[in-house]
Amino acid sequence: RELHLTEQSSIAINASPTSSDIAIEFLNNLINTYKDYQFIPQHLDEFHLMYAGGPDISSDVNGYPTNIQHKYYQEGRVKYFTSMPSWFDFVKNIDFSIGSRLHGNVIPTIVGTPNISFVQDARMRELASYHALPHITIDELEKTSNLQELLTKVDLKSAEKVQARNFDNYIDFLDTNGLNHIYKHDKNRKSAPMDELINSITFPTSPDPISILNPQEMLDRVKISTNLLKERHDFSTRYRVNLVNNQLTQLKKTTSEQNKKYQQKITESQEKNQQLEKQLTDTTQKLQLTLKKNHELTNKIRHYQGTLNRKSVKTTLKVANSLAALKKKVSKS
Repeated sequence: RELHLTEQSSIAINASPTSSDIAIEFLNNLINTYKDYQFIPQHLDEFHLMYAGGPDISSDVNGYPTNIQHKYYQEGRVKYFTSMPSWFDFVKNIDFSIGSRLHGNVIPTIVGTPNISFVQDARMRELASYHALPHITIDELEKTSNLQELLTKVDLKSAEKVQARNFDNYIDFLDTNGLNHIYKHDKNRKSAPMDELINSITFPTSPDPISILNPQEMLDRVKISTNLLKERHDFSTRYRVNLVNNQLTQLKKTTSEQNKKYQQKITESQEKNQQLEKQLTDTTQKLQLTLKKNHELTNKIRHYQGTLNRKSVKTTLKVANSLAALKKKVSKS
């Protein structure tokens, strides 16, 4: 929709306990001019704060509403939606949405309500850029003094300029991966079975903050919230117990599998050791046999050498005697 902003315009603001100090300061200054505002938190703890007045939530951000004494709660200007349809219906009837919660401004984008997002990290910046959501970085916001100046820095129509392209990309992705979808035969259809089902259901609107109720209504809220918190605590306890049990089961399974692997390795090592020991025994026996044969062969060699030596001496003596006898005969003649 076109934005025709006046000081009487209705505005939805959104933020989180981890929003930038600059973002919260800008929003808190904004509502001094635009007094018809509604703060829309999204954390579950903030539902209990709005519904029953506590417990307080934690935030290191200056000026963020962490307790029921904050201006947003004291003035009764807090909405918390427990269903998308009720959130859609509310945002359709306001003039403008602004803040640092991406989903808090995606919903206004879907229903056509002008909006601006404060992006303060890479994830938000990537999403805002891809979908061309009207946005401004925290660094740029710090240099911006008021909403009128901010509106000169963004194009409130930017998202609808790329939506057709992004939708075609999405359909192409589904088709490429063989996924069935309702736009397969008519990409321009205007209704969806799930939407028709949801539209047939009546969802509750946001309850009023406890700060603007009468005493009896406050007591009823505190009683309900106490039971809700107890149920939430019990669920959280069961969840953690189950989580630990599952971790222990997985650890036991992993340990058992590792033990089996280690046992298998030990068995394989023992078998290899036995084979090596057998090979060593066989090699030792062969070595001993070889040493015995070598010893016997050495003795034979020594025996043959001794015999040969004796025969050589005898032969030498015979030759010497023969030569001596021959020499004697020659001398006589």
